[in-house]
This record gives sequence, C-alpha cells and structure tokens, in this order.
Amino acid sequence: MNKVLLLMISLLLVAGCTNTNYPYTPGTGYNDPYRYDDSYHYRDRDHYHDSYERRRAREERRRLESERQRLEAERRRLEEARRKKKKHSKPHKKPKKETCPPGFHPSERKCTKQERKKWGCKDIRLPGGLACVNR
Repeated sequence: MNKVLLLMISLLLVAGCTNTNYPYTPGTGYNDPYRYDDSYHYRDRDHYHDSYERRRAREERRRLESERQRLEAERRRLEEARRKKKKHSKPHKKPKKETCPPGFHPSERKCTKQERKKWGCKDIRLPGGLACVNR
C-alpha cells in the first residue's frame, strides 16, 4: 500500500508542475506545431490580401489627391502670373500722329481739274483719314 501511495503522490506532483496554459505545449493552443487548420491559413492570407489591397487603394488616393493639389497650385500660379503680366505689360502705344509723305502737306481741299492739268497737282488720303496735297 505504501508503494501505491508513493506512486499516487509522485503522479500528483508531476501533474501539478505542468503548465497547461502554455501555448507551445504539443496538442494545445493556436501555435501548436502539430495542429494545422486550413481555415486559419486562408483567413490569414485573405486578411493579408485585403489589407494589402486597402493599403494600395489608400496610397493611390493619397497620390491622386497630392497630384490634384499640385495641379491646382500650378493653375493658381499661372493665373497670378498672367494677371501680373497683364497688369505690368506696356500700355498700348498711341498711334503716331499721321504725317504726310515728303512733298505733300496736309490740306482738306482737293485738287481741282485745272490744277491737275496745269501744275500736276496730286491729292491723297492716308488710312487714318488725313488728306495730303502736292501742289
């Protein structure tokens, strides 16, 4: 009977020392190297794939938003430059006062037929409306 009692006490001591909550003990827990469950594998792969796709989509949205902001800033800069150029551009030159060509002088009175025959009088009108006569 002593032997049986001694055997029971030793079994109780050995069973009491084991940690059943330790995840790496064979046959227990998620990290069991002897246990393989396809559902975990596919779930992890799908989770990784989904997070990868979400991350790619988020990066693409950020890239597009930064490009939109860059283009908007460039448009504003060009508009401002155009406004400044227009503001500081040289004013339109006033048309030069029309002058008669050499040999002619301004006159609103045209040559008569007699002047044309007798002295070779010539009269012209410039594009600006100035009448010039060579008598």
